[in-house]
Amino acid sequence: MGAILLIENQAADSPNSPAEVAALFGCDAWIVAGVQGDRFKARQAHGIECPTLGQWGDLFEFLDGVAEDWPVILRVRSPDYPLHSRLASEIAAQFPLDRFDHVLSTGEECGLSGYFLERLTPSALSRIRGQRVKVMPPGYLNLCGTPGSGRHWFSLDLRRFYYVDHFETLFDSPRNASVNMFGQCNYTCVKCPYHSSALPRKREYPGEMSLDRFAMILEKFKDFRRLRGVYPTITGEPLMHPRIVDIVRMIKDAGYACGFTTNGSLLTPEMSGRLLDAGLDGVAFSVDTLDPVKYRHLQAGGDLTEVERNILAYRDAVQNRRGSFAATINFVVGPENEGERDAYRRYWGERGFNVQFSTQYAIFDHNRPHFDQVEWGPASRMPCWSLWQGLYLTDQGRLVSCGAMAKTLGIKDSLFEMSGPDLWRCEAMRMLREQQLTGVRPGYCGEFNCWTGMINTFVADGDDIRQYSRGSTNHIHATAG
Repeated sequence: MGAILLIENQAADSPNSPAEVAALFGCDAWIVAGVQGDRFKARQAHGIECPTLGQWGDLFEFLDGVAEDWPVILRVRSPDYPLHSRLASEIAAQFPLDRFDHVLSTGEECGLSGYFLERLTPSALSRIRGQRVKVMPPGYLNLCGTPGSGRHWFSLDLRRFYYVDHFETLFDSPRNASVNMFGQCNYTCVKCPYHSSALPRKREYPGEMSLDRFAMILEKFKDFRRLRGVYPTITGEPLMHPRIVDIVRMIKDAGYACGFTTNGSLLTPEMSGRLLDAGLDGVAFSVDTLDPVKYRHLQAGGDLTEVERNILAYRDAVQNRRGSFAATINFVVGPENEGERDAYRRYWGERGFNVQFSTQYAIFDHNRPHFDQVEWGPASRMPCWSLWQGLYLTDQGRLVSCGAMAKTLGIKDSLFEMSGPDLWRCEAMRMLREQQLTGVRPGYCGEFNCWTGMINTFVADGDDIRQYSRGSTNHIHATAG
C-alpha cells in the first residue's frame, strides 16, 4: 500500500481539484479536510473509509488512525497555486523513506502563502507525541531539526516554474513597498551600511519627501492589485520626518498595512499615541545591547534608558488601546555583543516582545555575515525573494533591488515617470531577476545571506517557539501572536 494524501484547508474556488492534487503527488487515496490548530474535520474522502467524516476531532488521533492502514501520509496545506509534480519527486529522491520518517517543504519561500507539503510515517507520529508544542504557527508539525527529519528547499527549477512560468499569475504586482520618505538618521550605528560612524566618507542621504509627492506614489500604487503593506523608510529613521503621523494616516486611508523599524529614541509616549490614532499597525525596534555604555558605542546618538522607557510606553499604549500586544525587538549580532544573547532574550521576552537575532554584515568585508546558519537554508544560492515580492523606491521614485541596495541611486526608471506596472516589468528589473535565476550570487549582493529571509522554519523547544533562517533567529513570545 502506498501513500494517502490529506488535503487541508483548500479554498472553495481552488483551481486544483482534489483528484488532480492527489494524482500530481502519486496518491490513489485522499481526504479533504479543514484544520484549525490541533482540530481536524474530514469533509470528503476517496479510496478510504472515513467513519468520522464531517466531525471535528483531534488531529493526532486522526493521523494515528490513518497510520494504522497507511505507511506514508502526505499532508498538503492550501494547494491553491499552480502545482508541479517535481516537488514530490525531489523529496523522494533527496529523502529516502528508510532514513527520513519526516520531511517538510514550504511554499512561503516563493510567496505561496500557507502552502506546504509534509511527509510522515508512523514513527514520526510517535515522536511528535513527546513534543510539548506539537503544531507550529504555519500548521506543520514540530519535528524539523530532529533526527530523522528532512527539510526540503525548492530547487532552482521549481523556482523558475513559479517566478518565470507563472510570473503573471503570482507576481504581477509587489506584495509590499518601501519608500525612502526620509533617508537620514539621528544615529551612527557601527553596523549600518548607510550611516555608520566607521565609514570613511558618508554619502548625503535625502531629507524629507513632500506629502504631495508621496500622494502621487500612493495613487500609482492603486495599480498593484497584490500590494498589502507600505513602509515609509529604507535608509533612515522614520520618526525624523516631521509629517510622519500624516504619512501613516495617508497609508492607512489608502487601505494598506503600515509599520516601520525605529531606534525608538524619538518615540515619545505622546508620539506613540498620535501614531496609534493614525492607524499604525506595528513597530519593530532596533536595540543591540543591554549595556548603556556599549549602547553609546554600537548605536551612537541615543540613550538606552530613554529608549527603553519609550519602548515600554509604546507597549502599554498598544495594550490599553487594542487589548493585546505584539512587537519585535531586533538585536544585530556582531563580535562585540554576541555574548549577550541569552540575557537579552530573557529580558525582552519577559516584557512581552518577540526577540529576533539577526546577523551583522561586515560593511568593510564584502558584507560577510557574522553568522550563517547553513542548516536552516539551501546550501546553494537561490533567487532572492525581494525582486518578486518587494518594491523599494528612493526619494526620486527610482527602484532599487532591495533595501540593502538603497545606498545606490537605483535604476534610471522612476515611478514618477511611468506607471507602477511598467516599472515593475521594466527591462532593468527583468535583467536583475534573470541574473538571480542563474543560481549564481550576483556581484552586488556581496556575501549577504539575507536572500533567505523568506526561507524559514518554525521549531519549538519546550514553550520557546523559534523561527530560523540562515541569517536570523526569531524567538516568538507565547502571548505576542
